[in-house]
Amino acid sequence: MKKNYLTLILLFFVMTSCDKKAADYKILYGFWEASFSRPMPNQKFIINFYEEAGNINCKIHSYNNGMKYSSLKGSNIKLKGTDVSFIVNKEANVCYKGKLDIQNLTIKGKLIYANGSKQEYNLKKIPNKDLEKDFPGLSRLLSDNDKIVSQSESIDDGWMIGTLKESMLDTNLLNEMVESIKKNEFGKVHSVLIAEKGQLVFEKYFDGFYTNDLHMLQSCNKSIGSLLTGIAIENGYIKDVEQKVNDFFPEYTKDMDTKWDQIKLKHLLTMSVGLNWERDVHDRIYEISDDVIATTLQQKFAHEPGELFEYRNPQTDLISGIILNTSKGSVQDFANKYLFEPLAIKNYYWPNFKSNNYCLMSGSLALSSRDMLKIGQLVLNKGQWNGKQIVSEDWINESTSFKFKTDQGFNYGYLWWLGESKTKPGLKAIVAIGISGQHILIIPEKELVVVTTADSMDESPNSLLTMIDEYIIKGIK
Repeated sequence: MKKNYLTLILLFFVMTSCDKKAADYKILYGFWEASFSRPMPNQKFIINFYEEAGNINCKIHSYNNGMKYSSLKGSNIKLKGTDVSFIVNKEANVCYKGKLDIQNLTIKGKLIYANGSKQEYNLKKIPNKDLEKDFPGLSRLLSDNDKIVSQSESIDDGWMIGTLKESMLDTNLLNEMVESIKKNEFGKVHSVLIAEKGQLVFEKYFDGFYTNDLHMLQSCNKSIGSLLTGIAIENGYIKDVEQKVNDFFPEYTKDMDTKWDQIKLKHLLTMSVGLNWERDVHDRIYEISDDVIATTLQQKFAHEPGELFEYRNPQTDLISGIILNTSKGSVQDFANKYLFEPLAIKNYYWPNFKSNNYCLMSGSLALSSRDMLKIGQLVLNKGQWNGKQIVSEDWINESTSFKFKTDQGFNYGYLWWLGESKTKPGLKAIVAIGISGQHILIIPEKELVVVTTADSMDESPNSLLTMIDEYIIKGIK
């Protein structure tokens, strides 16, 4: 009896200590928008202080040009009187110190960097109604924590909305998948969307991401480059995949190895140019060169064209140069006219590389998850969207058919990966894959399209594909 009594006293002490700590920090709970001493019109930082298990926690959400990034977890939050301090980035040794104005709900302070330099960094609390309006994804963090599988919302973006109840998907498995994601079993997952038979039936966002947030596609961008190539051929900008690459770059001919005369567009589309990328130049080229196209065309050869599949980014960027030179306009304008506008894709971010007038085709485009899903649905529908032919059916068939066997567990078409389910052997998939967990996966036989976005750099490259296979494909009825 005495032992049980002491246990109850200890439990009461722990609970009241946690409550007191939570109460002490209550004024901080919520979302605060940061402003710097220098204007940063395209960049926003939102800091969320919240209580969890009796402790004060902090996450920093950042946005730039419509893109949202993974939240950064702060630590060591302290409030003494009106003095506020916390560690913003433990690895970079960046901390924050400021003064709380309780009446105006502002914090005036500075970021303090590892070298001792300081920068003004003021915070203003965001009312919930403004949070709902300006940052709906963050607003949902206040109320959506327990919502697992839910109905997708219609936002007038061209998607027909279906229901999970009428789908062929296993809701129990989807619930298990969401719980696994919340436990970070697949790294930092930002979104999972599923379309079945042309209807959006599943849509789940994490870490404050939401429908309108843009996300970097990474190498999924390459598969969009394949679509743009097909469009350019159909509209007469390019003859066909047999056309020589040096036809498109007469201004660089004098600096090119004579072997470039054997290189055709199809070699770019199948990653089989045969260039000699010694000393990892293919990775460093974006730092050491101001013109990736020129530098790539100056490379020497190690293999015969078409002999070896070798996944290298710069050779895909040549497609940007080809579209630029043949259309006599920007790649972004070309994509907007022939692909984005017909798909009702209104918001995207695709910057030019450094000071050049071309964007990278290897992985610099940002789209929303819903618009990524449209790309997959376009391929599933043999180039059609809402009854309109945007890419020729012949090109979809040709570009997603077998061209190369690779050593990466997939076959390859024209900048599309070709795979097969492990949980349902024989079920074929067409996949766009971007590093850190970006996927557009199409299963023609089941009329299914799946999109994931993530920041799972530390996970196995195929971990989210495993997740899709085991929780989505496996449960198909």
